[in-house]
Amino acid sequence: ISYWFKMDSRINQQVLKDCRDARAHGHQIYLTTNQDHRRAQYLMTEMGLENEVDGIAYSAEAGFQKPSPTFYRYAADKTGRPPSDMLLVDDTLANIHGAVQAGWEAVHWDESFRLFDILQRNISR
Repeated sequence: ISYWFKMDSRINQQVLKDCRDARAHGHQIYLTTNQDHRRAQYLMTEMGLENEVDGIAYSAEAGFQKPSPTFYRYAADKTGRPPSDMLLVDDTLANIHGAVQAGWEAVHWDESFRLFDILQRNISR
């Protein structure tokens, strides 16, 4: 498991910078991910993401996986915000559709735009 976690865990440095910039502008950033308990813990503590984001909602904790709308309702509840305040940026279209069904705004991210630009464009409306 340690080998898998280490070898299959890479942080996109531009995305990390964009998350930092968004948080510096007062936006909250949460991870939403399909992970088991151990892997979610690894991401947050060993990889240091607990210092970079405001929290994490993950499938083993929620009891549902993305793209289930129930997962997104769980994630919104965890943040204490209504679904209409939530924005998902994800590279998987099925996840976009699930989030929209749960009342979130969602943007399909294909790396053609910086995450920070997407956040600025969609949050400041």
